[in-house]
This record gives sequence, C-alpha cells and structure tokens, in this order.
Amino acid sequence: MLYIGTTLATIYVLSCLGLLIGTLRNRHEFFIPWMVVDFFGTLISASVMIAVGYNKMAYCVIGKWQYWGFCAVMVAFNVVVWLVVRMFYKNLVHMTKLREVAVVAIPYPSPGTAAGATAAANGGKNPSSAVPYHYRRENMHLSDGGLKHMLLDSNEANYLV
Repeated sequence: MLYIGTTLATIYVLSCLGLLIGTLRNRHEFFIPWMVVDFFGTLISASVMIAVGYNKMAYCVIGKWQYWGFCAVMVAFNVVVWLVVRMFYKNLVHMTKLREVAVVAIPYPSPGTAAGATAAANGGKNPSSAVPYHYRRENMHLSDGGLKHMLLDSNEANYLV
C-alpha cells in the first residue's frame, strides 16, 4: 500500500511540475497531464467521500452536516481550480494559434538603394544605421517564405488572464 501511495504522489508531483513549467513558458502541452490527473483525482476523492459518508460509523466521530459541508467545499474548490486552469489552457491554445497566423512578410529595402543612400548620408561610415529599426535582422526571423516579422510579443499571452 505504501508503494501505491508513493507512486500516486510522485505522479501528482510530476504533473504539478509540468503545470508550473507550462505556465511559466506559455506551453499548453504541459497542462494536459495535470488536468487529467486532477480530474481523475477529483472523481476518486469524491467517490471515497461518498463511500465514507454512507458508512454509519463515520457519524459517531463527526456530525453529519459538518462532514457533508466539508466534502462539498473541498470538491467545489477542486472543480473551480480545474476550471480556471482549463480556461487558461484554452486561452493559451488560442493565442498560440493566433501567433502562428500573425506572421506576415514585410518588404526589406534592397541593399543597393539603402547602402547608396546611407553612404551618401553618413559620409560612408556606417551603412546599417540608416536602415529603419523594424527592418533590421534582429527583429525578423527566417521562415518558409523568407524573412518574417512577428506581430505578437512572446509574453503576450500573460496579459490575457
């Protein structure tokens, strides 16, 4: 019995760790193990509470209404936490889809026109400073169709909740 309890506790701790990592890194894939483990844990704990509640010996130690009130509060709290995590999961999935769609191609000025104008304007010193900031390579990434510009910041999903 000790090994079963240790195994279940380890599974729950690893799923909670996955939830934490998924929340911090905005990765919705890590939410699923916690949601599954917590869903089945809620069902099992509610069934154990009902089984203990229908046992006549339980009322000798504690009162009937105190027991059912405590069980209702515990199950309700667990359901509310699960629903909040599920809502954040759905928002994160939606933002991930929007982030994938919101990559657009932007025109990059040809090197010949920008370099010629820059060399004349700067006296031939630094031709890269005349390229507008949003056209510089650190704001772009290489994708399937060439250079792309991300419209959303990587931490944008944190502001939805």
